[in-house]
Amino acid sequence: MRTLKFIAALACVGGSLAQTAQAPERIVVGHKLISKSLPAATLQFTEAFKHAASRRFPVHGLADAEQHFFADADAEGKIRRLFLIQFERYLPSNNATYQFPSPLTFDLNGRRFFHDTALIPDFMAGTSSDPANLKDYLEKAGYKLPKEVARIRMYHAPASDRRSVMIIVYVEAITPSELPRGIKNGIAADEQFPEWSKRMIQHVRENLTILE
Repeated sequence: MRTLKFIAALACVGGSLAQTAQAPERIVVGHKLISKSLPAATLQFTEAFKHAASRRFPVHGLADAEQHFFADADAEGKIRRLFLIQFERYLPSNNATYQFPSPLTFDLNGRRFFHDTALIPDFMAGTSSDPANLKDYLEKAGYKLPKEVARIRMYHAPASDRRSVMIIVYVEAITPSELPRGIKNGIAADEQFPEWSKRMIQHVRENLTILE
């Protein structure tokens, strides 16, 4: 079984997108993202969030992934808050299943989500190329990512076989003074700073509704 990693949750697959991109299956209508399957649902965002970009691509030849970005940004394209929605499913050529990195769960409009929260002093730092890939992609769409952020990742398995997953990543800009003293980059906040976990869940609830 393949474990769901950060690469599958936030801007992955490096430079192969231009050669292998396919048309997204989901439909965007205003502030709504409509999915016909896996799961069948309509994601309704508040008016502050505008659809910024979308893409569909293979993940290492094992899965098919589709991403949609909804951003709350100023006139210069500086992102204050961002939703990344990713739909991913394994291909019939393998029998892998998704395993989620955190045991923590909460319900959003009747759907169960596993989740993990982090505080990140420098969103572009680190050895992973994933944030850099996200930065480059959104900059081409006219947006700029913040440096200090709080982030929550949410995972929902729409079927019992765990062969598909809907991932919601919510990121919001924070000020350096809001970060706990001496915090390291990307520190998990759910246990050490549970107030941040509660805050991020509340902000997701306030800005996203999942309809049948």
